[in-house]
Amino acid sequence: MKKILLCIVIFSLALFVANAQELTKIFKVDADTLAWLSSTDGNTRGMCYNPGTGNILIVDRDSTAGNKVHILNASTGADLGNMNDGGGYTGGTFVINKIDATSDGVIYLCNLAAAAGIFKIYRYANESAAPTAAYTEVGAAARLGDEISVTGTGTGTKILVTGDLRTVLAKFTTADGNTFTKTEVTPGNPDFGFGSAGAGFTNVVWDPNGTDYWAARSYNSLSDGTIYKYNGLTDQGVGSLTRLAADSPGGSGPFDVKLIGTELFIAFGPGSANSGGATNVYCTFYDVFGIAHLYRTGSIEYTGGMKANGNGSGDVSINASTRKVYVLLTNNSISGWNLPGMGVQDWNLY
Repeated sequence: MKKILLCIVIFSLALFVANAQELTKIFKVDADTLAWLSSTDGNTRGMCYNPGTGNILIVDRDSTAGNKVHILNASTGADLGNMNDGGGYTGGTFVINKIDATSDGVIYLCNLAAAAGIFKIYRYANESAAPTAAYTEVGAAARLGDEISVTGTGTGTKILVTGDLRTVLAKFTTADGNTFTKTEVTPGNPDFGFGSAGAGFTNVVWDPNGTDYWAARSYNSLSDGTIYKYNGLTDQGVGSLTRLAADSPGGSGPFDVKLIGTELFIAFGPGSANSGGATNVYCTFYDVFGIAHLYRTGSIEYTGGMKANGNGSGDVSINASTRKVYVLLTNNSISGWNLPGMGVQDWNLY
């Protein structure tokens, strides 16, 4: 029954795409407005909302000015300074790249390491603390660090990390809540007839149930923007969602999944390097359970026209408690948006 319902939802989403409701903007900060937010260097790829403080955290791998995690006010986009770097980050192809936070405000920051490089995950007890080493791997067997997703708290914390073009995910668990061990898992074929894992995964997000996870193939390997849901105990496919090509330029981009009340929202960022000068670039939202609810942000490209984003990079983070979403589009902007409140829907799908 669940599989039939999900198929109905996916079909129905296509019917409602033309009626997408534009979200109200909280703020938008264009690249070049802040000294560290460039429109050309591609240095800012990672972002998350921190439930512990209500701030937004932005990863900036600028080796000239100093690799930093910047803190922004989630209501205004104002720059609040930097997190403690503990004397400096070291190792990897990019010394810092992606970031996520637990529901109680513990922060995990990873670098990006090519094969044979040094992969690291840093742990912050809170936004003001110095980082500690949560995991270090010298001579990584393959690329790691294109995405990080965290669920749970304390000794129940679990971390997923991807490496672009790899069909294997790295899953990290902890016995003490501070240091982690790695297990590599291979997601099985989705069971909706979409074929095998293909060219590999770039983006991954834990499902709100804390057990399952959603993973997307590399942005340049799947033009229709499909993400697959996997059972986190068996790593076998249990569902999928595909947005229309018009809403997924270049395929699957960064995304986030959150349960808000009874609604499961999936927010997709752009997946490709839109040509310079492009306009009307936005982040789209699907509500898997509500069927008719389909939203999009206003324009998130650099004001006046898209700045090239050669790797389709950026990040999306939903704050379920306040129904707000934050979008980073590398080389273009950081923005915040309000999701509207919802009433109970009865679609009689029985």
